Parts: sequence; structure tokens; C-alpha cells
Amino acid sequence: MMKRRAAAAFALALLGFAFAAPAAAEDRAAPKAPRERWLERHPLVRERIERRQERRRLWESSRDDRAALRRDLGELGPDERRALRERIVALPPPERRALRERIDRYRSLDPAQQQELRERLGALRNLDPGERDRIRDNAARFRALPPAERERLRAAWRRLREMPPEQRDAILDKLAKTPAE
Repeated sequence: MMKRRAAAAFALALLGFAFAAPAAAEDRAAPKAPRERWLERHPLVRERIERRQERRRLWESSRDDRAALRRDLGELGPDERRALRERIVALPPPERRALRERIDRYRSLDPAQQQELRERLGALRNLDPGERDRIRDNAARFRALPPAERERLRAAWRRLREMPPEQRDAILDKLAKTPAE
């Protein structure tokens, strides 16, 4: 009888141990590394490290954008990059969104169209300031027109570009000689 009781007690002890062991293991989690313990005591340092890791993740995720920007703008010196970044950050949010949309539209062009656009912008940069101002003023006046009038002018320009060069030059010469209204 005594053996049976001892065996039953032993079996109960084993069962108790078997069921209690996982709970005890959960309570006794693996000891934390010294660095983790130190960071728990210094939450400001942990926060700085996490912010730095987030900036690094953002930096890594924007790698393609930076490569595209380098391709589009050419290599910029540190001062030029800083000035560009400051000018973009200083833009009001609606203008920043508009800039992002223009960049996305540019990147959606095929490489030949991008090259043509870069060449045309380079030609505009090489104009004398008075001519650039005149073009800028004309563009502002065009944007101020009602949408229907802008579309009518776009259609006229398309027709003009499709004309034979001699006919197009004759019309442009005639328009240049006509006094401005």
C-alpha cells in the first residue's frame, strides 16, 4: 500500500511538474542581453536609436528616387543639394504636391522624351533674362485663360507644328509683324 501511495504521489508530482514547467518557463523568460537591460533604463537613448533606424530605413527606401534625381539633375555638390532641399522644404504643401506630380509625370516619360525635355529646358536656361521673362509672362497669361480657350490654342499650336516648315515660317513671320493688341 505504501508503495502504491508513493507511486501515486510520484505520478502526481510528475504531472504537476509537467504542467507547471511551461508556465514557469514563460515566467522565467530568457535573460535579456546587457544592452537591452541598459536601454530599458535609458528610454531617451532607445528613442534616439529607433529614430536613427527609421531614418536609415527611409534613406534605404528612397534610394531609387535619389538615383533618378541624380540622373535627371546630374551630380550636385553638397551646397547645391542642401539649397535644393531647403527650397523644396520651404514650399507650401500644395506646391510641394504639385512638384511631386510634375516629377512623377516626367519620370513616366520614356527616356527619349525625358532627354528632349532636358534639352528644351537647357535651351530655356540659356536664353537672355528678358526673353525668359517674356516666356514666363506668356505662360502665366496662358494659365489664366479659361480651359476652353487654352484647349483651342493648344489645337492651333498642334496644327501649326504639323504644317510644312515653309508654310509655318510664313505664318509665324506674319504674326511677328502684326502689332500686339
